[in-house]
Amino acid sequence: MPDHLIDSSVAKQRPLIDISTEVQDALQHNQPVVAMETVNAFIHGGEQQEEKLETTFLYEQAVRAKGAIPAMIAIIDGKLKAGISHGEIEQLFQQAPSICKVSRRDLPLVLGMNQYAAVTVSAAMTIACLLGIKVVAAGGMGGVHQNAQLTYDISPDVYELATSSVAVVCSGAKSIIDLRLTLEYLETHSVPVLGYQTDVFPSFCVKETEYPVDRRVESPTEIAELIHRKWALGLQGGVVVANPVPDEFAFSPKEMNDLIQSALLTLENNQVPGKDRTNFLLEKVSSLSEGRSTSSNIQLLINNAALAADVAVDYARINNI
Repeated sequence: MPDHLIDSSVAKQRPLIDISTEVQDALQHNQPVVAMETVNAFIHGGEQQEEKLETTFLYEQAVRAKGAIPAMIAIIDGKLKAGISHGEIEQLFQQAPSICKVSRRDLPLVLGMNQYAAVTVSAAMTIACLLGIKVVAAGGMGGVHQNAQLTYDISPDVYELATSSVAVVCSGAKSIIDLRLTLEYLETHSVPVLGYQTDVFPSFCVKETEYPVDRRVESPTEIAELIHRKWALGLQGGVVVANPVPDEFAFSPKEMNDLIQSALLTLENNQVPGKDRTNFLLEKVSSLSEGRSTSSNIQLLINNAALAADVAVDYARINNI
């Protein structure tokens, strides 16, 4: 039996997760499915709610266009959903601006509380692993924050990558992250970092940095074969697939560094608490760049969803051989 085929009712196995019929049928028949984090679309997908809603639809359509089933994950009226309809997406946006973001830690705290929330990369990985979904689409992963030696601010994304056997397609780590320490953490926890058609690790809106990836890969098929070998060997844990932002939406390293330093200075002056630091910094960078970083975020999110779908299709084919 393929290693991610569900041999009985997914819904019965995971009663606290409301799984759409489409996603459940796809899993039971070994069809390609992509789990989708939603913070970057629902919260950072534009300046206005209408723009965020359009980003969310385009994010999902990018997966469908490649022949995979999107399992967009969110919390709607206190219920954890895997695979949400357009009507449910619109219902969630009607709750704006009360939409919050939840990580793995928060899941048991918000369920049943009549809340509406988008999920971070760590929460999406957790749900994907529970359901047997092997590929996750994301914008940019979290990591070890700058000045973490003082703040102890380390994203749960990197811990989840060490423990959940999923491949996360993202544009590297967010630009506010300490890339060197983040990559050191991933190496320590045996998480391979693949560069899709690149030799270096991207940093969200920045296409290239000084940090090399573990291996360059040229095609979705090569990625699918590699992750299949990893898990077939019984090597648990995740894989990062670093997919650079398209050229026309990329920032230069210096330009982004200047924006981040200005945002960090404002952050320290305002004494923003830990959980709110990422949102504050991203919003400040967007403001300082006059919305260019937000536009870049939207494009890389859609680009990553398309690559994730290609990988999921090839992975399902390999598992069916």
